[in-house]
Amino acid sequence: MSDDRHLGRPGNEPAGTVPADGTEETEEVVDVLIVDDEGDVASTTAEILQRAGHRTAIASSLEEAVQVIASRTVRSVILDHQIADEKAEAFLDSEPTLPPVIVVSGVGRDVLADLELAHGSRLFACRHKPVPPGELIELVDAALAAGSATGS
Repeated sequence: MSDDRHLGRPGNEPAGTVPADGTEETEEVVDVLIVDDEGDVASTTAEILQRAGHRTAIASSLEEAVQVIASRTVRSVILDHQIADEKAEAFLDSEPTLPPVIVVSGVGRDVLADLELAHGSRLFACRHKPVPPGELIELVDAALAAGSATGS
């Protein structure tokens, strides 16, 4: 997979991306959906994962994430714990079937521990930001392998 494009938001994509709004032909399979309302964080995460050979899409809201999941095959999700006024719990509670989800956040470790206790079966991993690039790639690779093993 040497394709360096990612499916992102129109007007907020790094060079070489394809808009997710259907204005151009897009790929149907997304290895990693990055859900983060901080554009620079989402773009950097996408770039790291693209360099590792993964196809990515970016959603800046939970609503946009639901739309991407409904319209494409999403193999894993990296979800910021706090997106605008919404929390990861809302997304985890509202979606009946999800691929492996990795929650990342700058909130306190106790908040992530509580999230793992409440939603552990719906989560692949929780990590505190910033996640080092090598660890991020390893987590995504493991999540994709776990999703493939369970048919997600």
